[in-house]
Amino acid sequence: MSRAITWTFVILLVLPLSFAFDCDFFEGLDGENCKDIASSNLPAGEQDRLVANLLHGSSTKPDFDVIRGWNLDQDVVRTAGAETASGTFAKDVWLDQLALMPSIVENDILYCPGNAEVLTGFGYDIVIPPDYYADGYPDTKGGDCRTEYNLQRERAEMSVFADGELQGSGTLVSARIDGDSVIESKLDIEVSVEVKHYEWYRWCCSYGKNGCERYCNKCKYDRKETQTDTLRLSDSTEVKLYNVTPIVQFEVNDQYYGTTKGQVSVSNYSTFELGFQDSSFKKTAYNYEAVFSGEPNYIVTLHATPDHNQEIRNLYLDNNTFYVKNTNECEISAGGHFNTLTQECDLTVKPLNETEEFEYREFGGDLYFFLSLCIFLFIMYVIYRTIMHYWGRLG
Repeated sequence: MSRAITWTFVILLVLPLSFAFDCDFFEGLDGENCKDIASSNLPAGEQDRLVANLLHGSSTKPDFDVIRGWNLDQDVVRTAGAETASGTFAKDVWLDQLALMPSIVENDILYCPGNAEVLTGFGYDIVIPPDYYADGYPDTKGGDCRTEYNLQRERAEMSVFADGELQGSGTLVSARIDGDSVIESKLDIEVSVEVKHYEWYRWCCSYGKNGCERYCNKCKYDRKETQTDTLRLSDSTEVKLYNVTPIVQFEVNDQYYGTTKGQVSVSNYSTFELGFQDSSFKKTAYNYEAVFSGEPNYIVTLHATPDHNQEIRNLYLDNNTFYVKNTNECEISAGGHFNTLTQECDLTVKPLNETEEFEYREFGGDLYFFLSLCIFLFIMYVIYRTIMHYWGRLG
């Protein structure tokens, strides 16, 4: 008799011949578009790109809630890149660290904020050998005329570590990241099986004048033992702590005739906005796109590509100097990959001193020529007037 017990994370019944997008995640028109893409004859890479665009189109702001919802909604199965092993009773064990959420890939480097969730998938089969029964004396197997197997204990424990420090247990674990780290998922499998051994017991069951005339044989219980199978798998990801903080400089320098003049600059930013009631100045530094990984699963990570853009509405901007009519509802927001901070503007007037107001600018050659010509003509005019003055006196 053969018994098999199967446990998987989410689903591992029969590995599908083809693995389709989870179009049920989408609603309305997006859901219909997803089904059309999945059933099309387009190359797999193009299908991936189109569905990823439905999920998270190219945007200047990342939507981590959508990415998390999608990843948790997937029915994950074993991937080609998963860590695998097999033991005596635990077979086809696999482990795959699927995603860190939230996270951003920039220049092939995975960045996370100080707190992130680690999503891991795993699965295994428990295969118990069939019981053995000898057909008759003196048949044996491994010295037994009968062997019985019974599952006593099965334990699967997933643990997540950040630089060796335990963060928690389970397939979705919150982890604290204090610096550039290695996030490691460890799977411990322990299977205990009780094995009962039976041996042939032989005795004389018929005596005659010359002693024993016939022997009988019985397969009789002899002893039992517990066999334990233990396996450990691990999968890890290197991650860099994203600790970039936007630096914003803002001040008002002058107000005259209903116009406010000020200075504004920002660095180390992904998004920035200086907003007023009727006007605004916006800057973005990245485009964010969803990328699938871990086939045949469709786990998503956001990739950031540098792309600097700015938008000006109803104000004048010259380098870092701005001029605006209405300063009501002034607000500044600046963010990196993972968070955005917003604050009200300090509209206190702080006049620039003369050295700050002076700004060196490199003029073009045509302007230098024009200025030089004007100076030359002015000098010639002065010389001419001087000569005419003295010439009149001599005459």
